[in-house]
Amino acid sequence: MSDIILTINTASDDEMRMSFLKKLEGVIHFSCGVFYMGSNTDNQKKLINPTFYKHPYQKVSNPNDLCNEYNKFQNRDYGNYMYWLHNSIVYRDSDMLPNSVIPESTEMYQKIYSPLGMHYGCGITLIYDKVFLGEVILFREKGHPDFTDKDLFILNYLQPHLTHRMYQLHPQGKYQINAKGTICKEYGLTQREFEIITLICKGYSNKEISMSLFISEETIKKHTQHIFSKMNVKSRSKLIRKCTEEQFKLNILD
Repeated sequence: MSDIILTINTASDDEMRMSFLKKLEGVIHFSCGVFYMGSNTDNQKKLINPTFYKHPYQKVSNPNDLCNEYNKFQNRDYGNYMYWLHNSIVYRDSDMLPNSVIPESTEMYQKIYSPLGMHYGCGITLIYDKVFLGEVILFREKGHPDFTDKDLFILNYLQPHLTHRMYQLHPQGKYQINAKGTICKEYGLTQREFEIITLICKGYSNKEISMSLFISEETIKKHTQHIFSKMNVKSRSKLIRKCTEEQFKLNILD
């Protein structure tokens, strides 16, 4: 496990994803795996740029088409809602379906799992700061048992390390880190002031910010006055324009 964590934190993007799957096989049995990057554009979150490990994707389509197929069936069956969560999640496919639904009846099983010769699935959906970073998906062939609670425990143990590293590697994650650092350094903003700026840019009212951050509206007003003074703006609209359009192009993801 220590070797896997070391790989996560030291390898480059593509190397890390492939090495992670290879080393993970030493602690979790799986027939094949895929590690996708996440895309956040035009109010859509989807899978792109897969790294395959022992994956017979040729039975379905070429790698790029498989992304499109997987995204399409995720939307129709189950799982896409996870891309919109606030935090990473470890899942097992058999836990996600209602008791009345037979896994073999889902379109994803019929169009992807079955042609690949796979029957069970589990994985990690990677999210940080509302940026969908990617997804690790592991498969087992029919005839093998489903993924165990121990397997999920291992994935949960590795998840924070993988989430943190993917946020560093993901283009939108890196840009958010750089934009935040630049804005805070330029104007001497505190962490709390930046949190308020982010919510203002998303269109939150003082009441909504207060509820989100669990502080009073009066405190929000004082913070906002300090922000306006530090950033030399006189209105929310000018603050939003400065942060998201003009100088810093802060990417506020829903």
